[in-house]
Amino acid sequence: MQDSNSAHHNSPVTFRHLIRRLADEIGRHHIPVRTGAKDIHEFIGPDSIHHELVNDLVRAVYKANRCGYLDAPVHAAETFNALGQIRGHWSQSGRADVDQINLIDDIGWTVRELLDSGAKAANRDVRTVAPGAEPAQVLRLRRAR
Repeated sequence: MQDSNSAHHNSPVTFRHLIRRLADEIGRHHIPVRTGAKDIHEFIGPDSIHHELVNDLVRAVYKANRCGYLDAPVHAAETFNALGQIRGHWSQSGRADVDQINLIDDIGWTVRELLDSGAKAANRDVRTVAPGAEPAQVLRLRRAR
């Protein structure tokens, strides 16, 4: 029988959980999540520092993952594709400043940590080295001058 902790680690990350964690990690002044929201239209409050950008990002992640509700699962590839498209769009638009691009990058790094830690927990029993193979070794390289 599986204990409740391991069952929790194997469950997928939901859209609501991802965005709430982003709000906690990045700051609610950037991502003002309305915790009692029932759908995507009321999920992000209007008082974000970069409201249009955050709204675009959240909706792009929701759409890319084909979420039909806030507790739908999200996946790394779809999420990163959405973030990359938004970053490219905003970078080329001429309306983004360095703080907005840095915010997108910070969100990307935080998403990576959140989804990567979830994947590691889900795959913690998977053997990463083939039987009989040697594990990879880290080699020190001399610095180029």
